[in-house]
Amino acid sequence: MNQTPATPSAFDTRIDVSVSTSVLVAQLATHVSPGQADFILDEKVHTLSLQLQLQQSLSVGRFETPDAPGEFLDIGRAIFVPAGVPLRIRSDGVVTNTIRCFFRPPVLEDLLGEEIDQSRNRLNSCLNVKRPAIRDLMLRIAREIETPGFASSQMLDALGETLLVELVRYLRETPADGNLRGGLSRAAYRKVIRRLEGGGPPPTLEELAALAELSKRHLTRAFHETTGMTIHQQLDELRFKRATSLLDDPALSIGEIAGLVGFQSGSAFSTAFTRWSGRSPRRYRHELAQMRQPDQQ
Repeated sequence: MNQTPATPSAFDTRIDVSVSTSVLVAQLATHVSPGQADFILDEKVHTLSLQLQLQQSLSVGRFETPDAPGEFLDIGRAIFVPAGVPLRIRSDGVVTNTIRCFFRPPVLEDLLGEEIDQSRNRLNSCLNVKRPAIRDLMLRIAREIETPGFASSQMLDALGETLLVELVRYLRETPADGNLRGGLSRAAYRKVIRRLEGGGPPPTLEELAALAELSKRHLTRAFHETTGMTIHQQLDELRFKRATSLLDDPALSIGEIAGLVGFQSGSAFSTAFTRWSGRSPRRYRHELAQMRQPDQQ
């Protein structure tokens, strides 16, 4: 039984797919907000979410704890919401596609060995989970749900167990101050991320540094402090997301898609896509087409 917490009324939410593993329930969902909104998200179980759409929502949030209210902070692509800790979100109204993982109680506490620290700084670190391994695992789970391969149930169980361990490591290793030192200003981050999200040839480091009004060295360090990723890793993730969306359009050739995501040749794109997903663009497109067939019958 795939029972999950109710979603906030400020969102019109469609659950596209829901699957169960030994430690979690994973959902692919689409959330539509009617515009800018202010609402409370209060999860009943520990929930880890990752935005999948190309254009990142730039909403802000703060956890509503009994102590004095904290400041609103940018919500990253990956966010962890502990059970029973209300999160106030100010949404920018962008349509979001997410993978949400609801951890079955009490697997997280059992592995963590204690209750989740709900101090302000610890909670702030949950608004932007800066661990590439967590993002990569959630993307793999999303891909496995979308295009199941051989022994998919066993693969999802393994990925779910690994995700649980990586999340507990993140919670244990995050400094008591929330790891919030340094990083880009909100204005600089938004300029850089929107440029990275644009199509066509990727921007140069010089261009991004000029947008952020920083030196290349400062930008490189501050971007990693803000996201937990290098600029190249972020660009790769965004290009992969754009490519998977374009591959769902049969009117576009592999060569055309390569150009649209910033590659100079179809072969270079195929090599990169295989490295990202473990399958070639043609195989990925074929698997998507096979999944669409039952809906067309």
